[in-house]
Amino acid sequence: MSPENLADDVIHFMDKNHITMASLVGCGFGGRVASIAGILKYHRITSVVGLDYSPMDITKHAAYKELKAAVEFCAQLDLAGKSKNEVEAILKKNVPNQRLLVGLRANLTEGDGNKLFWKSGMKELAKNMNAKDPNLNIGKFPMVGLFPGRALFLYAERSQW
Repeated sequence: MSPENLADDVIHFMDKNHITMASLVGCGFGGRVASIAGILKYHRITSVVGLDYSPMDITKHAAYKELKAAVEFCAQLDLAGKSKNEVEAILKKNVPNQRLLVGLRANLTEGDGNKLFWKSGMKELAKNMNAKDPNLNIGKFPMVGLFPGRALFLYAERSQW
């Protein structure tokens, strides 16, 4: 999804709900969306707050690398013919971080006929995490401009999470 699409989604939501101007607060990826909307739609956004996010390249951070490895593992994992318990056991063996494991387990769901799938498209997410284009890679911040309003970013750079 392009930065422009992200910003347009925010403005569409605001228009649908008759919101003329807003301050945006986002956590994680939501901080990225808030930042991009603030930059590209600055006439509608009064301020931006990013929690656990900063408009920078995070692809070199250990936590991002660990998340990327877990997403890539899930993307290649064949769910066909496996029970939820079997997949959870495989995840437990291959994803050492308990916080990631909790999130991945919550993302795994059963559809019709107990067929397993990921609520979030792991293959698409892995593709985006490996994209060379900073507009598509969720770990890099696209250089789309500057936000003229007030901004605050709270990012625990020395923390794994």
